[in-house]
Amino acid sequence: MGDGGGYVNTSVANRASFGARLGGHILDGLLYGLLASVFIIPAVIMGAGAVKDCNRSSSGGEIEINCTSDQINAGLMLGAIGIGFIGAVVVAIVYLRALGKTGQTWGRKIVGVKVVRQQDGAPLGIGLAFGRTVLEQILGQLCLLNYLWMLWDSEKQTWHDKIVHSVVIKV
Repeated sequence: MGDGGGYVNTSVANRASFGARLGGHILDGLLYGLLASVFIIPAVIMGAGAVKDCNRSSSGGEIEINCTSDQINAGLMLGAIGIGFIGAVVVAIVYLRALGKTGQTWGRKIVGVKVVRQQDGAPLGIGLAFGRTVLEQILGQLCLLNYLWMLWDSEKQTWHDKIVHSVVIKV
């Protein structure tokens, strides 16, 4: 059973191609990056304002900022850190909610693929979506082979898909 109680075809023939998965991944990076920038830009501006009274020196094209404790505006710096943290939490919630409830993040929706449970085609749920995302980040950072594995795997799964028993299908 999948969304709305209808049948979801999780057969290998209905699995998403490498190109579609890559396209969704790239679009997710761009789109969720735009959402993050709503928080990052003010955080950077506030962080720069927090150290504006510090000593700056330039050497070989690099800028070095040296601050004493009385030169840093602690309120602005804490505000910058807070906005950055809130932004990261907001982006994570929006992304994981979409992945967990429907299997389609913004980029996946555009390219027409979704992530579902291999067994029954149901959405992953927030917990499994979180686990899959963490595994994807860890395995992807450790080894590019994680992403390429689906190219020769008989089930068209990456390692993080195999661990959480998920598949990416065409919709």
